[in-house]
Amino acid sequence: MTYLASLRSPNNTNYDSKEYNDLLDKIENDYANDLNVRWDTMIEAEKILVEKDSAIVPLYQQSRALLINEHLTGIYYPSFGASTIFKYAEYK
Repeated sequence: MTYLASLRSPNNTNYDSKEYNDLLDKIENDYANDLNVRWDTMIEAEKILVEKDSAIVPLYQQSRALLINEHLTGIYYPSFGASTIFKYAEYK
């Protein structure tokens, strides 16, 4: 939730939204143990930033294309950090 929290008032962009700040409070406090409601609330907060207030504009989204040999197994593709981990890779 780092980038969502970075726009909590006050911030370096002078963005200020009571509705957004209230949602962040709910995410961090009220919904901390209810992952489904927390996730839905995070999406709602992001929609305020991007769609309603246009406080941030996504300019770049990283992607990658891979060719995978069907005989190569055990490759791990984490969602953050290193793009590919070959530690457990085997060629069969």
